Amino acid sequence: MKRPHLIKQLILADFRERTRRYSFLITLGLTLFLGYLVFAGKFTVRLGDYAGYQNSAWTGTTMSMTCTLILVMFGFYLIKNAIRLDRLTGVGEILAATPISRTFYIFGKFVSNTAVLSFMVACLAGSAVVMQLFWGIEGGFNLWDLLSPFIFVTFPAVVFVAGLAVLFESVRWLRGGIGNVVYFFASMMTLPLAEELNSTLFDVWGIKLFENSLHSSLLAAFPAAKQNFILNPEYVPNLIRFPYEGMNWTMAVIEPRFLWIGLALVVLVPAVLFFNRFDPAKDRRRKVKTRSVEKPSSVINKSAFAPRSVVLETLSSRFNFLQLLVAEIRLTIKGYPWVWYIVAGALGIAQLFAPMSIVRGYILPLAWIWPLMIWSSMGAREIRHRTDQLIFAAPRPLGRQLAAIWTTGVLVAVLMGSGTAIRAIMAVDSSFLLAWTTGALFIPSLALALGSISGSSKLFEIIYMVIWYLGPLNHMPALDFAGATDVAVQQGVPMVFMAITLVLIPIAVLARRRQLIF
Repeated sequence: MKRPHLIKQLILADFRERTRRYSFLITLGLTLFLGYLVFAGKFTVRLGDYAGYQNSAWTGTTMSMTCTLILVMFGFYLIKNAIRLDRLTGVGEILAATPISRTFYIFGKFVSNTAVLSFMVACLAGSAVVMQLFWGIEGGFNLWDLLSPFIFVTFPAVVFVAGLAVLFESVRWLRGGIGNVVYFFASMMTLPLAEELNSTLFDVWGIKLFENSLHSSLLAAFPAAKQNFILNPEYVPNLIRFPYEGMNWTMAVIEPRFLWIGLALVVLVPAVLFFNRFDPAKDRRRKVKTRSVEKPSSVINKSAFAPRSVVLETLSSRFNFLQLLVAEIRLTIKGYPWVWYIVAGALGIAQLFAPMSIVRGYILPLAWIWPLMIWSSMGAREIRHRTDQLIFAAPRPLGRQLAAIWTTGVLVAVLMGSGTAIRAIMAVDSSFLLAWTTGALFIPSLALALGSISGSSKLFEIIYMVIWYLGPLNHMPALDFAGATDVAVQQGVPMVFMAITLVLIPIAVLARRRQLIF
């Protein structure tokens, strides 16, 4: 079989395997549903009190913008498993024995990633065409105005994300949860960076590009209009409409967009260099010291072969939950570098001495994101390390081992936020103390439920980082489970999350029971 044909078959097999997963179908369904909300006006794209007429240019721009946001943010996590699956299933070792080089393999995974995300873009673009044709058009139907934003903005963005996913999987320390966190914050930083520099060069999302075009059209119709750009998940009635004829796709506009495709090819170079071709010896973090070979001794110790009397100890059937909890704690916190503990201690000390407003708004959220890797392993560690058959065969794995995992997660949350709790107790702030308690219980409950459902740490990392970023860190009241602001506490948001926590615990138990059966 010729090498190009072999690469083609590898790409097709990888594409088919990933597009048949439930995670792909769920992400595709959510993307199409959000596209419908944007088209129907229930997810508002507006400039203050103004929005464009629902013509082809406006529909293509708003739906492309939303599609890019979702696929840049969540598409990365959807496709960041191509090399991992080959490694876990043993397929990688088979491929390593074939003539496929590292360059061809990495490029094949990149093409497969691009195909998966491009298929989702094509589905959303097709749905935009269908919705405009069947639900009415203001100002006539124009296919180019409708599809050009997907071609020049969304497609280059997903190609770059596809390349980054391959790079992150090739670098050892970026493969797991640390890489997921790094990507999350790096992608979030591009938005304020593009806004601060007032440039579209760093805007992989394309939002700044669309914003400038929309502002120009708005000012042409209403010179005195306010220019604040808003993406809001709610229906806003009685918006003032203005004509929007779409982006003027000149070479000056197109070239920076396709620069992201070039950057995607550039990041494949370090991906090839870091890819170990499934050689486990290259994954060792520490070099194994060679031991000195002892010379064979001519004198044989015969006593070593003498029979010995063996006394069998009587095993106790009594169960000690404290011993199991201590063992679980030691297993959970093992393997982290000393720098991790120094930062954790510094966050604890800062909670005791910083102003309370700073503690609630920033230090406590940072303290409750620092142990993310600890919580993300809850419910998924046994599957990841293939010890599930051993652990699940132990007596009462639901009432003992699962309870020990949840208790360990709660203790980590309590310890990391203990300084804040002490300050709340000293100030007799019972409302905030209740919110703090909700956070300490909600985080490990969410981690255990999602880990047990998915058998992976990725689902919790994505969902929790989004909630944490929008809620406690950016003070969105509806997601502020930790009570970072008084508004969230007064609205009773922590109580809502407490109710969610009470639902998550039985969900975790049912998901673990399903793991025991299957």
